[in-house]
Amino acid sequence: MYFNFRLKSLLFLPLLFLGLLLSCTDNNDPDPEPGNEFGTLLWTYEDFNVNPEPTEPVRVTEPAVGPDGTIYVSSYDGVGTWHNARVHAIHPDGSFKWATQELESISVTAPAIGKHGNVYVISHYTIYAINPSDGSFSWTWEVPDDLHYQISYLTLGNDGMIFCATVGAGSYHRQIFAINSDGQKVWQREVTSKIYGLSVGIDGTLFAYWNPNGNGHIFALDPADGSVIWSKDIEGYVNADNSLAVAPDSGLIISQSGPEKLLKLDANDGEILWQKDAPNGFPSISSDGNIYLLAGKLYAFNREGSPKWEVETGATTSAKRLSIDAEGKIYGGMYDGLFNGNFEVYYPNGTLKWAFPEKMNYSAAIGENKVMYFVYKEGESAVLYAVQGDQPIAGAGWPRRSGGNRNSRNAGIR
Repeated sequence: MYFNFRLKSLLFLPLLFLGLLLSCTDNNDPDPEPGNEFGTLLWTYEDFNVNPEPTEPVRVTEPAVGPDGTIYVSSYDGVGTWHNARVHAIHPDGSFKWATQELESISVTAPAIGKHGNVYVISHYTIYAINPSDGSFSWTWEVPDDLHYQISYLTLGNDGMIFCATVGAGSYHRQIFAINSDGQKVWQREVTSKIYGLSVGIDGTLFAYWNPNGNGHIFALDPADGSVIWSKDIEGYVNADNSLAVAPDSGLIISQSGPEKLLKLDANDGEILWQKDAPNGFPSISSDGNIYLLAGKLYAFNREGSPKWEVETGATTSAKRLSIDAEGKIYGGMYDGLFNGNFEVYYPNGTLKWAFPEKMNYSAAIGENKVMYFVYKEGESAVLYAVQGDQPIAGAGWPRRSGGNRNSRNAGIR
């Protein structure tokens, strides 16, 4: 017994010495905990069907992340069954939190999250304010009967205001609405052409744009009453569906498709500060002001609009949605339109860091827990992926097409 103890002790001493030696070694890059390495798939969530017996493929929107880490996704069943949309809430661990009752229509926007965690969506004619704790409707607001047409471009103001615009083709449908946090209309403004997007600047100014007669027109509106602060005509077609982003210095970055240009406007008066040749895309902007476009290739421009680099990705020109993290890494779905491709992450210098062998339909949200959330629909199912990252989303700039994690289209609400 004594011999065995002495023998085991002697065998243990070299191991103890080795452990002490290693513990004294300077290690500035310790190994991550198992399961926390960048790119680790943490969980998937697929329970998006709004019909108990689905006969049509489910559709989903891009995710939003609330201040408590809850992930929100809107879904609907498909035109064949006409099961109306719902909003789903998923806990950060991937478990079900709640799903709303059916909304008005199969038409639905991605959820937008206000400063205090309230959830908003638009379904056809109606804005829904949703209680984040249980998915109940706090209030609804519907377009007036005399202007009864579909609304979209859900945008959140700095003071709790909710903005939207009609998307009808008729002249009498062309309106911008402002609704307060109690669901009451504050103002509405008629415009002369179909709205193509709304965005809110750092100081709360509402920017609206459209393309009358094939040329762009930008309005800066006072969010309190809808009065015009300034307006600007721009030669060439401004891209539809929110291609106006707000830079960290408050400047407005706009992408044009005819001719293909990238512009920067002064948010105070609409003066064009610079105009550069660039491909058609939706600008995402890092905290340091660098601008990124995905249009077949991945393009990087500095804050003055000068090209920095471009990288072949294998993506088609229809894959345009990017996200930027706090370190400046760029995230995007590089698919070829034939359901082939990866979800890829690039360093700020254009070097590929990592590729995940799954596609994505929209820009990824990146939580404060450094987890990437993205959705992909294929066949009859839609999947929300949670993948470990190493940085949260950028804290300034315009890191997603929708502004930030909360889909607010507001430079001050991320």
